[in-house]
Amino acid sequence: MNEGALKKKTKKNLTIDHVREVFLRNKAPSGVVAVFMRYTSMSSTEESNVVFEYFNEKEFCKFFML
Repeated sequence: MNEGALKKKTKKNLTIDHVREVFLRNKAPSGVVAVFMRYTSMSSTEESNVVFEYFNEKEFCKFFML
């Protein structure tokens, strides 16, 4: 595939089982299988902070309620 090209996702590849399989394939030695990034702010006038959450296999499955 060319760099920068988009690949169309098929319905069969968007199931919870397939997503779990892809994330848990080729785990890093650290045990991290996924990273979740979110923005947080205490009020609308305050700057947003970026929070990164790192998931191991158990936390990943709990996060997605698998």
